[in-house]
Amino acid sequence: MTGTRLRIAVVGAGASGALLAVHLLRQKALAGAVTLIERGAEFGRGAAYSSPNPAHTLNVLAHMMGGEAEADVDGFVRWLAPRQGTTPEAIRNDYPARWQYGDYLQHLLARAERDRPGVLNRRRGEVLEIESAGSPAYRLRLADGDSIGADVVALCLGNLDPAPFLPQGAPRCIDDPWRPGALARVDQQDRLLVIGTGLTMVDTVLDLLARGHTGPMIAVSRHGRLPKEDALSAAYREDR
Repeated sequence: MTGTRLRIAVVGAGASGALLAVHLLRQKALAGAVTLIERGAEFGRGAAYSSPNPAHTLNVLAHMMGGEAEADVDGFVRWLAPRQGTTPEAIRNDYPARWQYGDYLQHLLARAERDRPGVLNRRRGEVLEIESAGSPAYRLRLADGDSIGADVVALCLGNLDPAPFLPQGAPRCIDDPWRPGALARVDQQDRLLVIGTGLTMVDTVLDLLARGHTGPMIAVSRHGRLPKEDALSAAYREDR
C-alpha cells in the first residue's frame, strides 16, 4: 500500500494508543483517517494514568517521559513546569503524579487533532471481533452492533483485566483494585490481605491510607520482596 493514505484503526486509547495516534496524525502521507477506539471513560489515560490520588506517582524521572521521543525529549517537563509555577530544570528529576501525565497525554492528543482537523475520529466503544475483509482489509465489530472498516489495525490493549481469583460473587475478594469504586467496600478498620507485593500492592496500600485506613494490612507473595527503588535518581541528581 505504498503511497496510499490508509484508514487506520487504533484499538485502545490509553498511553500507547494515544501516542500512536499522535504520531500517525503527523504522517500526512500515511494516515488518511485514524479511528481511535476506547471503551473507557476518557481518551489518553488508560488505567495507568487515571488515578486521581497524588500519591500515585510516575516511577520514571519526569525528564525521561517526553511523549514525542527525539522530536521533543523534554516536552513533559516543559509542559508541566508552568502549571506548577516553576521551571523545567527544577522538576526534571521529580516523580510527578500519574494523573498529571494523563493530562499531558490528553494535551498531546488534542493538539495533534487540532493540527489535522477531520482526520482523527474518536470512537467510544468496545471491539468484540476483528474480521478479515476484502476492501477495506479489516472490519471491526463493536459491542453496540456498529462496525468500522480499516486498512490497518493497531492493538493497544494495555494490561488485560485480571482473571477472577475466587469464584465470582465472593463478597470480600477484590479481583481488580483498579476498577472504579472497587476499594470503597473496604472499611477503615478491616484486616486486609494483599496477594502480591509488586507495584499494584504499593498503589493499593497508598490509596487505602489516603482514605484513612487504620486496620492491619498484610502483603504476601512467593518471594516476599518489595519493588526496588529507582537507583538512577541519586545519580541523576548528582550529575545535575
